[in-house]
Amino acid sequence: VRSLLSPEKPEQVLVEEIRALESEEKKNILADAGISLDIDAKTGLAMKAALGMPWNQLRTLRRWLAHSGVQLESEKRQRHIAKDILGENLEAEIAPFCFSRPSCDDEIRAAAYSYTPSLIQKVTKLIDENESAGTLTWHNGVIPDTEVWVKLGGDKGGGAFKMNFQIVNTNSPNSIHSTCVFACFEAQDTIANFH
Repeated sequence: VRSLLSPEKPEQVLVEEIRALESEEKKNILADAGISLDIDAKTGLAMKAALGMPWNQLRTLRRWLAHSGVQLESEKRQRHIAKDILGENLEAEIAPFCFSRPSCDDEIRAAAYSYTPSLIQKVTKLIDENESAGTLTWHNGVIPDTEVWVKLGGDKGGGAFKMNFQIVNTNSPNSIHSTCVFACFEAQDTIANFH
């Protein structure tokens, strides 16, 4: 029938038919064909982690995807799943921090602080995961085969200071995917605040 209506471009008739359908009907047809335009919360969270995106960038991406007809499950649902995954691996509190003021004495104010309760447990778990996955390396003898090296670091940006570690015995130890944040606070990176 389509080739009778438009012998040169029968697929154009199909496109017009699909455009005329209600949104829910389109989704059902795509689902029947095994095509999904919805990204569930677990997949969205995995995508966020793989791309190293903060929540605000994910919100921007969600708007772009929605404009193209792709629905990403809610941030609330993704955060809920992230909380389930983190479980006892993260604690948060409000703590006193020192803030410098120009031409004035420093000011002590409450600010958010989150951290991994046991850094040793977290590092050990990550080493075990890399060993199970077969991704540990000793970089052709640069690292003695009886040692695993861990690098500590810090990064100030976006209003927060993040303390992190990297397992050096991986193929890309400086990669964002090899970096694990173990503490974060929303204050200046001063000696007083490190205490």
